[in-house]
Amino acid sequence: MPYLLYSLEACPVNKTEQRSLQFTLNRVLMKVFRITSVDVITEFTEYRHWFASLEMETLIAKRKQRFSAKFVQCDNVLCQLFAHIESV
Repeated sequence: MPYLLYSLEACPVNKTEQRSLQFTLNRVLMKVFRITSVDVITEFTEYRHWFASLEMETLIAKRKQRFSAKFVQCDNVLCQLFAHIESV
């Protein structure tokens, strides 16, 4: 999962890219659980408890929030400058 989401917190991700990532995740789950129907994956809500919410939109939003919090708290002068510009 980290490889799929690597550096998305620093990049803008549009809805099309989120759907593409969700498709990839669905295919991985289909292979892991040997499921042949996408409908089963989309309706199967229990897997979210096992993997802590596997909707790409949610995962990307959490990563962006965590990245922004670390970015603002960084002692680096450039990070502080960009954090200030971003907040304006």
